[in-house]
Amino acid sequence: MDFPSFLLRRGAGFCRIRSWRAAVWWGVATLLLTQAGRAQPFTVTWTIGADSAVVEVDGIWKNSIDDLVRTEWPPELWAQLFVVFAEGELDPGAPGFGAAFVPGTWRVEGRKVRFETLAPLQPGVPYRAEFRPWRLPGNGLIPNFGGGGGASGRMPVYSFYEVPAKRNEGAALTQIFPSAALLPANLRALELHFSAPMRRGAAGHVRLRSAGGAELALGLGPAETEQWNSTMTQVSLPLPSGAARFKVGETYTLEVLPSWLDAGGRPVRAAVQKRFRVGPPDRVPSDPEAWELRPPPPGSYLPLEIVFDEPLDREPATRLIRLRRGGEIVSGDSSVGGEERRWRFMPVQPWAAGDYEIVVAPALADLAGNPLGGGPAAGADKAGRAAAPGQIVLPFALR
Repeated sequence: MDFPSFLLRRGAGFCRIRSWRAAVWWGVATLLLTQAGRAQPFTVTWTIGADSAVVEVDGIWKNSIDDLVRTEWPPELWAQLFVVFAEGELDPGAPGFGAAFVPGTWRVEGRKVRFETLAPLQPGVPYRAEFRPWRLPGNGLIPNFGGGGGASGRMPVYSFYEVPAKRNEGAALTQIFPSAALLPANLRALELHFSAPMRRGAAGHVRLRSAGGAELALGLGPAETEQWNSTMTQVSLPLPSGAARFKVGETYTLEVLPSWLDAGGRPVRAAVQKRFRVGPPDRVPSDPEAWELRPPPPGSYLPLEIVFDEPLDREPATRLIRLRRGGEIVSGDSSVGGEERRWRFMPVQPWAAGDYEIVVAPALADLAGNPLGGGPAAGADKAGRAAAPGQIVLPFALR
């Protein structure tokens, strides 16, 4: 017998020989204890295999498990409940953690929610599992589970894991952006993500080869022009404007060499290559009026999506697009994917019916560095309301 049930039975006997007021107070106390019993701590376990990793959450109450079994959730809903990130900065106070979603599959197994990655975890790369219990079905008695911290007082359950790197093994290059296979001839910058802090100085360690194998000048600038994040794990490398580096229709290979040293003086583990084809120069900026908006239904946790008319610069797009309702910024997580053609926003709370605004800073640009164009006039939105100078405001409604 659990502790709340024991107290409930003892309390029933107590109330029979006392007053109705005692019964009421005992009922309130028992409800709170029962809630505390339901709000039991969750256990997150990691099982690391050669081909994949399994992350499980235990301690979920039965009615939520039953609802999950009965309902076939789409991946969008699962990702709002339980998700794993890679290359996180391990700072829960940092918005988005500067992390990337780890692809995988979800299912219920007994009283556990199970997530299995589609690929093995990489040594030396920090991973973070994030479980959001308030998004479980059937937990209406605990609308603000977890108390303080996070938006609206909701605190996710975090678990961190890192596969130990081999002794004296350096950082790994984990991602190269833009991710598309077709890039404009006047590409503005490259974005590289590493598993551990790096040293400045990409020139000499990043090279470009033609389809025939000839090495070409990439034109990277000196170390002081490199734009690193605070942990020295992500860098934007500006490319010189007007340089005739790429020929339209040709295929090239970008290669990051292991001669590049991380912050500990160790070489990058292995050379990483990206093949891409070159399209015509892009001289026309993206037009926000041509973006496709995919609104979610009110009352759901489904994501709001924007499909751009062309790929945009990934890192600025995660920062320079915001969602507003009633003059206040809506809390949630945003990400850019689909070869930098899609922006997705996952709310902290279910969508409420009403009027919203997508607010875009004019500094946002496409892959060639063309600033946004074609939006509402600076200083006012479509409805004539005041806006920050140069700000682009796109209103929409959920009904």
